[in-house]
Amino acid sequence: MTTSLTVMLLIICVLYLIFLFKTIKHRKKITCMTGMMISMALGMSIGIIIGIILGIIYSSNIFTSTVLGMLIGIIAGVLPGLTISMMAVLDGLLSGAMGGMMGAMLGVMVSSEYRDIIVKLMFLLFVFTLLIVFYILNEELDIDHKSILHNHVVMAFLIVAFFVIFNQLGPVFPGDNVNQHDGHGEESHDLSNPLKDLKDYEHE
Repeated sequence: MTTSLTVMLLIICVLYLIFLFKTIKHRKKITCMTGMMISMALGMSIGIIIGIILGIIYSSNIFTSTVLGMLIGIIAGVLPGLTISMMAVLDGLLSGAMGGMMGAMLGVMVSSEYRDIIVKLMFLLFVFTLLIVFYILNEELDIDHKSILHNHVVMAFLIVAFFVIFNQLGPVFPGDNVNQHDGHGEESHDLSNPLKDLKDYEHE
């Protein structure tokens, strides 16, 4: 496991636990609609990002990556909903299952040279989604907005700085997977010389 992937998974777990404990702490003040939004956002976003990672790691077995992605997405969406209402549980369950399924399929289908890009983009989307939910939840709970986290300029600077530093940690997945078609049984052909491929085919 690379340093970038380790840091990414650690941040995902920490952010999720922060939201989970915050939801449990203020469960009596959170309305059903807000609880559904929290469950849906957490289930879908974590399901997608984890599903993509699993789809890339288990690219030769789409069944395993899909089931694991759906399971993790469902757990991530259901846990916050359990503290609020059954509607939030149902919303988190379906959103997590859908996110895990779509993420796993995307991870399997994406070309090896674009794996790092798609994972980093989805990670960026995950962070922004949770920040938006964080602001909405604080407004719902009437929490003091004088914190530095509510300064949009400071937050924008911190996010940009973080992703610049994160990008310097290296690739998310090992470089030896590049230009390989894992699990699809495909052979690489030199498209610049089609006559050579035709001659090779005639000799077979």
